[in-house]
Amino acid sequence: MIWTGFIFLMLTVTRFTGAGKTLRETDLFALMRSVSLFVASIFLLLLALKNPFSMYYFTGAGMPEVTNWNLFAEPFVVSYGQGMNPLLRNFWMAIHPPLLFLGYAAFTLPFAAAISGLVLKDSRWSELATGWMRVSWLFLTLGIGFGAFWAYEVLGWGAWYWTWDPVETSSLIPWLTATAYLHAKFRFRHEEYGFMLPMLALVSFILVVFSTFVTRSGLWVSVHSWQDFTTEGMVIALFLLILAGSSTFLLVRKYFSED
Repeated sequence: MIWTGFIFLMLTVTRFTGAGKTLRETDLFALMRSVSLFVASIFLLLLALKNPFSMYYFTGAGMPEVTNWNLFAEPFVVSYGQGMNPLLRNFWMAIHPPLLFLGYAAFTLPFAAAISGLVLKDSRWSELATGWMRVSWLFLTLGIGFGAFWAYEVLGWGAWYWTWDPVETSSLIPWLTATAYLHAKFRFRHEEYGFMLPMLALVSFILVVFSTFVTRSGLWVSVHSWQDFTTEGMVIALFLLILAGSSTFLLVRKYFSED
């Protein structure tokens, strides 16, 4: 829900500022917006599958079950419940996840801009992408850094600052590709890295979705995983395949067209 909200907010900011304000009447911006909204719609689908505000309620058989979007269910209050997991009762809980989600959401616009640039063969896509890539790199850096402090403070995460947990590692990899993108952008101005730059923009977002899949699928043993493989995991896996397949097709087409 936070991720989707950030995407909508960033699209609005892009439309009225910087290069987005200049290009907002172009086909490039229209396609970028459509791709971004497609990404947001996938996350809205996940919200429909599992309501983040779901609660326990009594069924007719007297058994407690989890409601999804039933607004008329009477909540079942567990007076002896233990509340939030003790590992999450921490100051960094209010900082680390939102920063990561803000960084993840910002990857959406460079991805959408790169897709649009490859489809329309419009090199102006980088004007829309680079600013948000800087934003994503900044907040992902802060999110990973604060997460490291959280891991050090709460020994249940493995102590020290980094343990190469699958979720930790999967969040580091898109940070590396984003760093490579920002370096390649300097040479792109000199008409170099015409293939490398869009590839890095696409791969960065695909790796972000892969990181989400690692966290939500339950297929990897991780201190960050809180559920088993469910319908949500299947949707994310299908989404990941669509992103990887479409990106590969566009990159291959660009590679051979340049040759």
